[in-house]
Amino acid sequence: MSGLRHALARGGMLQKYATLRAAAASAILAALLLPGCGPDGLFAQGNSTSVTTHDNGAAKVSIRRPGYALRMETDGRATFRPDESDVEALMKGGELELSERVEGVRHLYTVRERDGGLVRSYTREGAPAPFEAAAQGWLAEALQRMFRETSFDAQARCARLLERGGSELVLREFEQTTNESARWPRWSRWTTHRTGPRAR
Repeated sequence: MSGLRHALARGGMLQKYATLRAAAASAILAALLLPGCGPDGLFAQGNSTSVTTHDNGAAKVSIRRPGYALRMETDGRATFRPDESDVEALMKGGELELSERVEGVRHLYTVRERDGGLVRSYTREGAPAPFEAAAQGWLAEALQRMFRETSFDAQARCARLLERGGSELVLREFEQTTNESARWPRWSRWTTHRTGPRAR
């Protein structure tokens, strides 16, 4: 009789374990399939972060929360300066647009590739403005916010950070990444950079 009770008790534990596993699997599946809940997106209480990329380098990035919004869109691969203060290169005929509403002010930056060079334009509150020191400072800060809050360009960014400051800089930036869903792609890119050469 005691053996039967033991078997039933063990069976009940196994059933509970199976139920918990099924619930966890359902939660993971929902996180991967629901819009904005996968590795490149996080939605909660009016906040949203999303990244969409394509094989040709085209990408869309969106960050939204009360009082703040950022949107970046590029129609092809973009390369950023080593210090991440601006765009360094675009594909032939390419274009990148970055808009940000921060502290009640809307900024819009557009850069286009034309005849081997880059043509830049900037507007503040919808009015054209010179792309001078203040605007350049805003752009550098906006790019930092975008990189730290999303997984966009994570692999190239790891390479830039390693080149500038080694693993110490990568770890400092890792700590400043505010979106948890953006941390792990960046960490995995860094470990790939560290272990890749030794694995060959």
